[in-house]
Amino acid sequence: MRRFAVVAVVAGLSGCGGEPEDRTADLVACFERAGGTVVERPAQLADFPTADADYGTAFSLESIAFDSIDAATGKGDERQALVLIARPQIPQPASSRAIPAAEFVRRAQRGERVAAQQLIVMPPFADQADPMNDCAEEVAREQIFP
Repeated sequence: MRRFAVVAVVAGLSGCGGEPEDRTADLVACFERAGGTVVERPAQLADFPTADADYGTAFSLESIAFDSIDAATGKGDERQALVLIARPQIPQPASSRAIPAAEFVRRAQRGERVAAQQLIVMPPFADQADPMNDCAEEVAREQIFP
């Protein structure tokens, strides 16, 4: 069973006194602590699976914005996620979900430009433990639970 979470928060920014705080660096650091690897070269995606690829967890808040693609690894119920880091903003622009998940991965594997500031490969997982939700909650803090 797959767990999909999409959170979109639209908050009025009037009276906030400028740009909201961008916590992307903290989010990336959390993903790395959870075993994620920042993609610096297309070759790092060569072994990323595309079988049964589908969009998964996504957050779009004032401080963080990301989407993920979950794909079957071919080892039982095990899946692996590719996190697509976007620039946090409200409202979020058109999502990368306009193209099929497997095609998005193939484009990134070929080194083509994709709709993400940064890509992070997460380690395979088989249970419902979702480090992406955990990191989003840790980093966004009060924006998730006002």
